[in-house]
Amino acid sequence: MLLPHPQSLTSHPLPMNETIPDAAPLPSAFTEGLELNIFGWPWTGLVTLLTLLVVFVLAYQVGRTRMKYKVSAPNTQGPEEFMRVFRAHANSVEFLVLFLPLLWMAALATRDEIAAIIGVFWPISRIMYALGYYHPTAKKRFPGFVMGIGVIVVLFIVCAIQIVRSLFIW
Repeated sequence: MLLPHPQSLTSHPLPMNETIPDAAPLPSAFTEGLELNIFGWPWTGLVTLLTLLVVFVLAYQVGRTRMKYKVSAPNTQGPEEFMRVFRAHANSVEFLVLFLPLLWMAALATRDEIAAIIGVFWPISRIMYALGYYHPTAKKRFPGFVMGIGVIVVLFIVCAIQIVRSLFIW
């Protein structure tokens, strides 16, 4: 396929010695306080890493328990001890899908520190939940579960308030 000559695409081709002018800089009102640093939210980033570490450790526990009780993949059924470890991890992954977007939305909509202070309780709740679930009565998982749901609800409310506020500010 033949492509047209570049000069035939423009009605006024630039002479070879003419330079294209630079774009005008953004007004300072747009850039004031704007951090162009990918680590502009270090506390929320740390909470995210802690959360991912907790979920990884829970996944590792599933693997160890599979080996201990000889439950080969892809089976998800086995002795009750295996099922408790498996469900603690699966439940954490299920709620991770809600937690992480809400955490980062809250960090972007408010302040890094506010989102991180609220969010740090989620990985703590998952540890409590898993340890409670591993117990033979499994009823001890309830405090960790309630704490985790509470964190998600608070983050959701913070995000909803900020979104509604932004509708009236713009």
